[in-house]
Amino acid sequence: MNLIANQLKFETSPYLQQHATNPVNWYAYNKKTLALAKKENKPIFLSIGYSTCHWCHKMAEESFTNKKLAKLFNKYFINIKMDKEEMPQLDAYYQELHKVNKNHPAGWPINIFMTPNKEVFYMSGYIPSKTKDDYEGFDKLLVRLAMEYKRKDYKLFKANFKAIHIEKKWDEFGIGFGDGAKFPIVASVHKLLDYNDKRAFEMLDIMAKKGLYDHVDGGFFRYTVDSDWEIPHFEKMLYNQAELIQLYTRAYLLTKNKLYKKVVIETINMTNRVFLKGGLYFSASDAESNHEEGSYFTFTKKELLEIFGNTKYAVPFNSKYHIIFDTNKRDELRKIRSKKRYPFIDKKINTAWNALMIEALFEASKIDMKYAIKAQNTLDKLTDFMFDKGELYHQSLLRIIPTQKGFLEDYSFMISALIAGYKVTNDKDKLEYAKYLYTVAKRKFYRNSTWYLSDDNLDIKANNDSTHYTSALTKMKQNIDYLF
Repeated sequence: MNLIANQLKFETSPYLQQHATNPVNWYAYNKKTLALAKKENKPIFLSIGYSTCHWCHKMAEESFTNKKLAKLFNKYFINIKMDKEEMPQLDAYYQELHKVNKNHPAGWPINIFMTPNKEVFYMSGYIPSKTKDDYEGFDKLLVRLAMEYKRKDYKLFKANFKAIHIEKKWDEFGIGFGDGAKFPIVASVHKLLDYNDKRAFEMLDIMAKKGLYDHVDGGFFRYTVDSDWEIPHFEKMLYNQAELIQLYTRAYLLTKNKLYKKVVIETINMTNRVFLKGGLYFSASDAESNHEEGSYFTFTKKELLEIFGNTKYAVPFNSKYHIIFDTNKRDELRKIRSKKRYPFIDKKINTAWNALMIEALFEASKIDMKYAIKAQNTLDKLTDFMFDKGELYHQSLLRIIPTQKGFLEDYSFMISALIAGYKVTNDKDKLEYAKYLYTVAKRKFYRNSTWYLSDDNLDIKANNDSTHYTSALTKMKQNIDYLF
């Protein structure tokens, strides 16, 4: 099979590399690409996702590898593919723009059509390849939008970014927030713990006992697709592990509940086993193996019958089964998994997420001091790799010199990690390092009495509803209170 590489072949992002052989003529987001759109007077199609995103993969398989659709993309648009983890400030901008204009977040992928001057006139989440009933697919959408742009017959989206509040609804029946898919909203559970609210412990128990938790290998999946925490979406993200390690460490110290300690230990072990390389942590692992979601993590009825003799330890997941609580058969279950191909791992080293993991390890050292040694080692490695000429850098692949300068989240989480380390080790150098990073962050991101996500000209304040951006601002305020 002859593969034709597009402009993404020059990029280091694993997500962009996944699209480097698409027939769509993708470009990276940069000044040169934007200038090309102006020169050719073509509208821009910007598609934002990340390497372990299930619906990003689905849209790629259906549409971006489709040669017929590729001809339309290439004829009418300058096509840009963006990694949300590489440019979080731009992703936040477009997520906020979507939310302001459509009253709900887009999630990922998010697809944007805009003029060469970056004026947005159409936005959507996942878009199918073919139109069905009233759901417009790329087959009709691309031509329609191209003609509307040519006639200047389009309406621009309004960028009116005021603070947006989304009320999080407590689900009395399924436990947790919202009555649909269930996410481990860590900041909200911490808030409940602040008030010793029983709902915090209800959530902690159900997240550890049901489908969100990997009872075979340890660690947490990103969310469950149902409201009862039963069926996981099988991605594993570094930041999820780090935030939940901290949460369960806090809960254990408050209650001495052995379940919480077990979760902390197993999650650290899984994260070290799957994500750790050269002292630093990779970003995420995919939900899919061999183009099938969950195939690595689930078991067939036959496999379970061989181990258990019955299926009382499992619940159906489509044609397969997944374990929903701890058993004494882990070794046998791990042996079955070991014969399968592990999902794709995004091997980016992200400063903010590594800093979260460092903080988590320092916190976990209150359970076992060996984790402080691991935290210190990763802190040293991260500083060597991502701190240069007085500034933090955002992310890169191992052995590739980072070039992308850090964002608010990188500074905020790194400062928090240093403070956590200082509290454990009483090493004053950590405190001085944290104070220095704060002075740099304030110069770069604090304007007109407001913290911004980046130091570019985007009017994106750190009030996005995404856990990252909210916690980055919250942590920065906590850091300031502690440092000064």
